[in-house]
Amino acid sequence: MLHFLIKDRRLLSASLFLMLCFILLLTAGCSSSNNRSYETWGSKHDSNSEKVQAMWIKDNSNNSSKVYASNQAQEALSAFEGGLYQMGQLDIKPSDYTITMKQDGGDVTFSLWIKGTGGMFTDSSDDSGYYQFTTEGEDSVREIMEQAGFPISRQ
Repeated sequence: MLHFLIKDRRLLSASLFLMLCFILLLTAGCSSSNNRSYETWGSKHDSNSEKVQAMWIKDNSNNSSKVYASNQAQEALSAFEGGLYQMGQLDIKPSDYTITMKQDGGDVTFSLWIKGTGGMFTDSSDDSGYYQFTTEGEDSVREIMEQAGFPISRQ
């Protein structure tokens, strides 16, 4: 009888161990897949607004463009830093605007979908997803665009 109890305990211990391993693997897999959804453009890229020398804005609907000095470009780059990363590709109309930041170490080009609501952008160096503007970031970009002569409606 004692031999039977020892076998059951070993079986019980092995079962509990396997169940614990399964739960740990399951939770580890879930947490690693969700971490990317909390990444921001600023956390994925080495952004330093002080490196920005100029900003080129292009309205893709009529190909008009303007170049701006570093102070407005630095403010605009700060607006992009908080954009939340979203996996997947945008399968929508062509972008409304293109903004290129001239900076030390290479240019950064953003494509913006900002007309109407739900501002989004992509970074030409990162083709694995897109970014959703924060409310503050979108408001800041809209203000910069309006000052630049590109008024953007929210409709």
